[in-house]
Parts: sequence; structure tokens; C-alpha cells
Amino acid sequence: MKDVILHLPSWLTTATHNAVPKPPAKVTVFYFITGNPGLIGYYEEFLDFVTKGRKGRECIVAGASLGGFEIQSNTPTTATTIEARLCEELICPEGFKGKDIYDLQNQINLSYTRLAKLIETLTKQFEVVKDVPFQVLLAGHSVGAYIALELVRLQHEASVLMSAPVEPQFSIAATFLLTPTIHNISESSSGRIATPVLGYLPFLPSILQLGTSGLTTILPMPWLRGIVMRATGMKSAKAVDTTAGFLRTPGAVKQALYMAGCEMREIGEDRWTEEVWGVVDAAKPGEGAGIETSWKSPKHYFLFAKEDHWVADVTRNAIVNSMWGKATVLVDVDKELGLVHAWCLQQNNVVAGIVNEWIDEILGNES
Repeated sequence: MKDVILHLPSWLTTATHNAVPKPPAKVTVFYFITGNPGLIGYYEEFLDFVTKGRKGRECIVAGASLGGFEIQSNTPTTATTIEARLCEELICPEGFKGKDIYDLQNQINLSYTRLAKLIETLTKQFEVVKDVPFQVLLAGHSVGAYIALELVRLQHEASVLMSAPVEPQFSIAATFLLTPTIHNISESSSGRIATPVLGYLPFLPSILQLGTSGLTTILPMPWLRGIVMRATGMKSAKAVDTTAGFLRTPGAVKQALYMAGCEMREIGEDRWTEEVWGVVDAAKPGEGAGIETSWKSPKHYFLFAKEDHWVADVTRNAIVNSMWGKATVLVDVDKELGLVHAWCLQQNNVVAGIVNEWIDEILGNES
């Protein structure tokens, strides 16, 4: 089981100092942010489908488990290959101090730092992209969509206001918001249940973690997989293995529930301005007249299920109406896709097909 998924395009991995190919005009990074529970293993098939669907327009595809969900140790090691060093940088970026438990803001800052450090490392390790601009396509599932929009905000602050955790070396060209929980999550059917439970029982994460840890560490892995399969109805072996690994990871259940509590409290009304949603040109503070730094917000793509227990119908409809004419919005109105909130368990190829069409649209417009 992995904490990092990284696919490098062939034109990059075959580049050497003796035979450097013609550099591309722009390097595209598809960066994925998970939902909660934040294990990247749930999305391995999805990211494989995205990679294989790129055909002649390859891009760097990357994603990592959220903080507190790492199955392997995140202690830095002496990596021996470029790919290993990049993966290490993703899960444990230099200078970032890990925490016992991560709140939502911690996850946002960690995700931004990981992305910025990944691109910094790429430019250092590969001569062919040293002076080539990077553009990022941010994709997020569920709360990962909220984190993605927060990364856009941070990148704007870094580009224009100069106040983000890490100086950006990239632009964000698009966001792909997949069954997104970006507004009023507590008003959804599951949110109405979770909010009072997590609010009035703050000790619940620790209690559940104690009970789960005692059971899962005793059971042999084949038994645990069988229990997970029967209890959840999961058909994907990858999803079953990832869930079993999640249950065995120290602190992971507590982290998931703690994160859920943060989501219920913090994901409310639309908090983003036109810097995120629209197109704004702005000057950095203190610069003289006529010296402006242009900021262009990314193009946004939304994918909604017709029925989603984490996204209230009224919330989805409000987003669709507000984004009409400003973004690409796809709602599985007739349930032709059969899309569910947790699509990563059995609908990876369907969602990857849609995402690849969006990527082609972006890259095709640049040709």
C-alpha cells in the first residue's frame, strides 16, 4: 500500500545530461487531493486511468495521503532514485514538521507545501525543465475539492500578496472538483447526523480509535480483509486492502473523525472571492504605478452526483446556478453514470474518463 502515487511522463524520465530532449513549452502537473479518509490508495486506480488516458499529451500525475493517514513511516530516508526522492518530498517535504493530528487548516498548508516542494524538486532534478514554466491542474474529491480551492487562494496570496507559506513556482490552470463538499456540508443528510454527534461527543474519535486498534492489530490481515469486504460490500480488492490498512494505521480513525468534525464546523457559506472564482488583475502591495503582476484565476470544472448524502440538493443547485456561464458543470441528472459520492470505490474509470476529457480541453486550447 502506498502513501504517494507519482507518474512521470516518458519524455521526462528518459532525459539525461547527455541527451536532453527539446523542452516543452510548459510542464503540466495533475495534482490530486483525496477526500476523508485521506488515503491515496483509494485513488490509485483512478490516477492510473488518468495517466493511461493521456495518450500523446502526457503530464506529471501526483497525489499523496493527507496528513495523519500515512500507512508507512513518514520519517525521511536516504532515497536512491529520483522518483524515490520525489515521493519522499511529497509525503514529508523538507522543513515541514508533522503533527499528531491535523485539522483542516493543517491539511491545506501541508497540501500547498507538498505541491510547491514537488515542483521545486522537479526543477532541481531534471535539467530539461529547469527554466520551463509549470502549470498545475488541481483535482480534489469531496473535502479535497475544498482544499483545492484553498490552494488557489494561497497561490493568489503568494503571487499577489506575497503571504503564502511557500513562494510559488507555478500557475494553477484549472480545478477539477469531484463530488465536492465546498459549501454547507452540515446541511447534507449525512452532515445533519454527523454534526451533533461530533459536536457533543468530542471524545468520540479517541474512543473509536482505541476500540478499532485493539481489534485490527490482533486479526490476521486476510481475516480483516474479509470482515471489511462483508461489512462494506466493497468489490474492489484495492479498496478493501486500503481500508484494512487504514484501520491498522495508528491514529488514522481518530484523524478521520477529527477531520470530519473540522469539516462540519468550517465548511459553510462560500468563503472565496473573485480572485478564486473570477479573473482579476492585481498589483502587489507597495509596487509603483504601472508595475502590475497579473493574476488569472483557474478554470473550474464541477462533477456532481444526482443524489449525494454529503451534498444537499439545495447546496448543489445553488453552486450550479452561481457557476452558470463561469465554469464547466456536469451533474448526473438522469443517473446515466450511476455516480455516487464515494466513486473511488468502483467508478474510477468513469470519473477518469470525464477528467481526461477536461484535461484534453485545457491542453488543446493551448495548442
